[in-house]
Amino acid sequence: MNTNLNNLITNVYSDEISTTIKSLCAVDTELYLVGGYVRDLAINKLSCDRDYIVKGESAIELAKKVAEKVQGFFVLLDETFDIARVVMPDRVNYLDFAGCFGNTIYDDINRRDFTINSIAIKIDDGKESGLFDPNNGLNDLEKGIIRTVSEKNLEDDPLRCLRAYRFSSQLGFKIHPETIQYIDKYKKLLSNVAVERVQVELIKLFEGKYCSENLEKMKENGLLFQIFPELEKEIKVPPNLHHHLGLLDHSIETVRQIEILENTMPAWFIEKLNSDQANGIKYISLLKIAGLLHD
Repeated sequence: MNTNLNNLITNVYSDEISTTIKSLCAVDTELYLVGGYVRDLAINKLSCDRDYIVKGESAIELAKKVAEKVQGFFVLLDETFDIARVVMPDRVNYLDFAGCFGNTIYDDINRRDFTINSIAIKIDDGKESGLFDPNNGLNDLEKGIIRTVSEKNLEDDPLRCLRAYRFSSQLGFKIHPETIQYIDKYKKLLSNVAVERVQVELIKLFEGKYCSENLEKMKENGLLFQIFPELEKEIKVPPNLHHHLGLLDHSIETVRQIEILENTMPAWFIEKLNSDQANGIKYISLLKIAGLLHD
């Protein structure tokens, strides 16, 4: 794992996009690369989206300047909270800009979901002091742990209960026991979350290579039934002459078998499975969802 601080910062500062954005900032503007891109960079994983925190000028206005400079597409996401997106010309990579929440970078990153996503790098002079990791996110990355920054952050946005399993499915990390306790406490609040947001996390969960084992864990703590209440009825259907497992276990096992078979398929088939069927939705996700719901 590439958690060497100097290497991590050097990679960011050699990034042409970040350098270009910094050149467009006002003199006193503080610019930070934060969240998933930094996390993925630390574990040598390709990421197509970058999140920037902007302090000292309007994030929306900076995004407009960047879009013009790179000949990308400007998208206003939230005028009230000063959030905008630039879709790069390749329509694959995109840049999100948000005004700094609170008075300092620490105020902003301490309101994020998990420690592994609360790492920030200041786009400045490339010194080691440019890295901000107040929640020991790099340490949790090294150990493969998903840990919430705080209980309140989970309560404030219950979707993060599902996001924990999504990241576990994608990264193969284990959810910290204390975070699981918080998920048990706030999982029922998931019903208050917009279904569109839930759908995005579900699609990404099913996309992961460790989906079936996380579905099993979600079954054990009941989170699965907050999303698919129909599946709770399957618990009552026992093994029979046609199935050696109970119905719900059989359904989850179907997803597991898809994951096993995926590793034995020819390269062209795997490439097709991992291509988009629709906007950001891969065939593999749809196949696993069909597997879970086939009965």
